[in-house]
Amino acid sequence: MLSTTISGHTFIKEVIESWGDYNIIVMENTLPKEIYKYRLDVDNLKVIVIRDFRNFLASSIKSKVNAYEMSSNFVWSEEYLVPHITAYRAIIEEAIYKEYYDADVVISYDIFCEDQTYRKGICDLLGGTYTEERLGFVPKEGNGSSFDQLSMQGEGQKMKTRDRHEQILETEWAEVYLKLLNENEDLMFKYVTFFEELR
Repeated sequence: MLSTTISGHTFIKEVIESWGDYNIIVMENTLPKEIYKYRLDVDNLKVIVIRDFRNFLASSIKSKVNAYEMSSNFVWSEEYLVPHITAYRAIIEEAIYKEYYDADVVISYDIFCEDQTYRKGICDLLGGTYTEERLGFVPKEGNGSSFDQLSMQGEGQKMKTRDRHEQILETEWAEVYLKLLNENEDLMFKYVTFFEELR
């Protein structure tokens, strides 16, 4: 599974593995041109998970702030997000052009969380048996959700993960978010265009 950080890939991994006998290897923030380092079997199922860039960016900012806010000398730097945005760009372009990692399925994290029909379609494509037993799972990595932490464990499906781009505007980090969104607005349009064409 090829994915960026803050993409919800751990949640999706848990749900997919509950559908059948799958053992998913997550390649987080790996540039597609470097996946050869994993020496994957060519017959393995290949999955890409992509999050709406707006929500990805909002959660990435909040996650970094959460990690450093306990430090008395914390000073924000956009450099914190450069590797994540770089990986996001490379992975969504890989989904479009299929140069290094010819994915069998590309999953929208945002749609996956909210649309049962979409999830069932992914399950059918993977040949699994659909269940929602892991739908409330909140990964513990990084202290859970960047906005809700672990407070919604067992009820993860109730989190407003698709509204993070609106929630960040109510924080002191709104200006940082809007600046980075403006600088990378093509990624927002690539995401929307790609998944509109699939649906």
